[in-house]
Amino acid sequence: WNGQYYHSRALWETGVKLYLGHNGLPCPESTSNAGLPLNDDDEGNEEEDSLEDLKNSQTNLVLQPSSRDQSGNPFIAIIDVLGVHHLPVVYCICQRAKDDILFLKMGLFPASFDRIRTVFTFNLLTDFWLSNLECKTSAYQ
Repeated sequence: WNGQYYHSRALWETGVKLYLGHNGLPCPESTSNAGLPLNDDDEGNEEEDSLEDLKNSQTNLVLQPSSRDQSGNPFIAIIDVLGVHHLPVVYCICQRAKDDILFLKMGLFPASFDRIRTVFTFNLLTDFWLSNLECKTSAYQ
């Protein structure tokens, strides 16, 4: 609510985070919810002022998140039957499982296994499989 009407916001703008490990709860070993250290390819400073200007404008632009949130957690794209969502991921620091295994346990299938930036929900994959099986639709359709 902005005083005159309800303004739609993305999940990441409301503070929603995806916690890997511990069934979606924050890791008890972590004293803070800081993310993984920055990689060399993730360096770069986003213009926070221009992002704030876009947030304050009354246009219907869909804001894209920067590569990391304020705590340093990396953003990933989550593709679901309801749409595409960008959320910061907080990795578990006490479990020794690989990142791809942690995503799979959460019902998310990674698009790649080296540097995971995009995941597909099992609901979406099941829906696609059923559409392909019953209707012979392709991914293009």
